[in-house]
Amino acid sequence: MKFPWRLSVGAACWLAEDAWIDNLAPVTLGDRVCLSQGAFICTGNHDYRSPGFDLLLGPISVGDDAWIAARAVLAPGTSIGAGAVVALGAVVSGKVPAGVVVRGNPAQVVGQR
Repeated sequence: MKFPWRLSVGAACWLAEDAWIDNLAPVTLGDRVCLSQGAFICTGNHDYRSPGFDLLLGPISVGDDAWIAARAVLAPGTSIGAGAVVALGAVVSGKVPAGVVVRGNPAQVVGQR
């Protein structure tokens, strides 16, 4: 974690070994969130089209009772709905609805929790 003041962690969360929260922008974890081993929460990226390689930021939120599995990646601006599951090694950008399971790169909905 880079900036602790930009991190909000709800009650009874579990943050595993080697999880990395790159919180250049705000990161919000709801209650009972599980962030598994090696998960990468990334709020910053660069505009490769810009001559100045400008920094682009986007907050990330993870809803109550969601599980971010081992080695999953959340891109800047991602929102994970309550009770959703991001499977092992999935790469997520954008919005994941509540209660769904996503997997793959890019992550796709594969079922309900």
